[in-house]
Amino acid sequence: MRLLAALLPLLAISDASMAQSGSQDPDTHLPDTDFVVINIDGSVNMRAGPTTDATRLQRLPDGTLLRRVACQAGADEPWCEVELADGSLEGWVAARFLMAWYGADPFALESAAIPSDRRIEGRGEGSYAGALEKGEILDLMLSPPADTVVGVTLEAAVSIGTTVFSQDGAALASERGTSELAVLLPEGGKLLIRIADMLGDGGNWKLVVAYD
Repeated sequence: MRLLAALLPLLAISDASMAQSGSQDPDTHLPDTDFVVINIDGSVNMRAGPTTDATRLQRLPDGTLLRRVACQAGADEPWCEVELADGSLEGWVAARFLMAWYGADPFALESAAIPSDRRIEGRGEGSYAGALEKGEILDLMLSPPADTVVGVTLEAAVSIGTTVFSQDGAALASERGTSELAVLLPEGGKLLIRIADMLGDGGNWKLVVAYD
């Protein structure tokens, strides 16, 4: 939940990423996104079923990020089946309290097991640049020699983050926005550098990789 806690204070600067776009769920008229966020001044109930008569499981404060499971019209109003971003609790929330979330999976910078949208086989040292779509996750694969310190410099907005993973999936270093990272690979092997748009704003990025 560390990354999720870091994301929530930035919700206020990501209003543009919340604008509705793309296909919509026919029952709720919410944009068809993997995640939704509580959008109410206060808190709302997560319930065991799609009705206000169902057992209350937990109160969710404004800004809580949820993974959407499914939505349906409901007897009186549309409801969505959702789960907390860390998967610890699943239930139902009335769709009128939800807003679409266009950022990447909130754990994309913590776990290499979260799948990426694009993968690039890197050529080694040098500069790489491009643009991320809303919520996009991009992986750059490198094969530095043994006993090499790999320096990674990212130039990007604060909504874009990067993590360097070893070939066994361990996170070696992680930062948000323009930053510099350095990791040592005593035995060489594959190195995964992940760049992800965490707030759904998209944007340009530039990555400089240097071996020492």
